[in-house]
Amino acid sequence: MHIRADTVYLEKWHTSWRDRETVRTDTIQVENIRTETREVRYVPKFYKWCVALLVTVLMILFLRLLWYYKTRR
Repeated sequence: MHIRADTVYLEKWHTSWRDRETVRTDTIQVENIRTETREVRYVPKFYKWCVALLVTVLMILFLRLLWYYKTRR
């Protein structure tokens, strides 16, 4: 604290240190390893693209049909 003319200055500062824990190991111990095998069906990308294209075309046809009936009335 210090005074200059009619003003009193109070300076505060605080430094805090964090406690850090470090764990260093040279070896890794592995326990209870379980493996499981199962069959997964593989679907080629070509078929996925064909299905996506078919769904898109059907959606476009459905929207055009709705548009046709809306403009007709």
